[in-house]
Amino acid sequence: MADAATLADIERSFAAGVAARGLNGRVVVHDRMAELHGSGPVVSVELGDLIDQWDVLPEDMRAAKIDHVVERLRSAVARALPPPVETTDVAPIVGKILGGLLLVGTVVGAGIFWLARNFFGRKTAATVAFATASASPSAAPAEVAAAKAQESCEASRRRLYAGATALDVDPSGWVIELWLARDGNPAALLDDAALKDVAHEKLAGRLGAIEPASMSWVNTGEPMRARLRFEGGYLHPFMQAEGRDRFVALADQLADASGATHAALFARCAHSNTRDIGAYFRGRDAGGAAASLLFAQGLFSEPPIVDKAKLGGDTSALAALARATDGIELPLLEELIRDNGGRVMTPETGGVRGVGLTFALGGPTRAQQAARALAKQRKVN
Repeated sequence: MADAATLADIERSFAAGVAARGLNGRVVVHDRMAELHGSGPVVSVELGDLIDQWDVLPEDMRAAKIDHVVERLRSAVARALPPPVETTDVAPIVGKILGGLLLVGTVVGAGIFWLARNFFGRKTAATVAFATASASPSAAPAEVAAAKAQESCEASRRRLYAGATALDVDPSGWVIELWLARDGNPAALLDDAALKDVAHEKLAGRLGAIEPASMSWVNTGEPMRARLRFEGGYLHPFMQAEGRDRFVALADQLADASGATHAALFARCAHSNTRDIGAYFRGRDAGGAAASLLFAQGLFSEPPIVDKAKLGGDTSALAALARATDGIELPLLEELIRDNGGRVMTPETGGVRGVGLTFALGGPTRAQQAARALAKQRKVN
């Protein structure tokens, strides 16, 4: 548990955040909870790892996390307040006026819909499919579920980029992927005995998945690449500190056992290639870890951080990035990753055989920021 000075510092930051939001009250921190005591009902929300991470978080991340917790407290207050009293003693004339306005609104709305449908261009197939699945009562249940999951994931993405933490992400629509690469060995990576032994029955309990959950190997079309996808209840442990550590340990284990030269662990919306939540990136040395970060995050961001034109076309993108990062000194990489909210793991500090780059739950999009700084330093942006 944090000392009194740290808790006092956090409460002072909450006081400023509450004042900035125009809320009345005082935030009290205890037992990893933040309680708002004001003129309304007392409400509380979980702080996750905020207290543990407080002393190492940059000022901007502290402010973003405090602001997000205050917003959650404000929402909790709004939910706790009793609903407004509805009255039915509307005068007849008022009722007629309201009825007339409703009729006019209905007619105007129908007219706008008819014009939009017949005169204002065609929607793309994806848009039509999404709108149909969202709005049509006759849509298949699977289509409706997929549309809702996509909508939920996009809403979560907007919150993440606005400063929310990974702890607050609704898992609906998200997938986790573990990417492995083994350059220099032409044998199919998925044929390796260590990867063939991977099964949901063995991993669900180890990782703490909540059923229903599923996992599967993705056919990448490249023999020297492999991608393991986790869905459903695997999202819950991935977005918790202890669960994230178990995922990282699994990544290290599979990389070691299969002889993979590169590994990356991230989460994204199932319908998008943008890898929003970067968790772990590994290589055999500092250059290899840097190449994994640039490949997994830099090429799959929106827009791409890495400029493919600067990689050349004679080799694979990963090989080109490995050349670009070859020889980077560990102290330089450590400084760059630390300045962007991450941590470097080595055999001496993290027990990993190679070099790993981890990014905390409190900064789910920090891996992209680190990739951007690294791409600039290696002149591939």
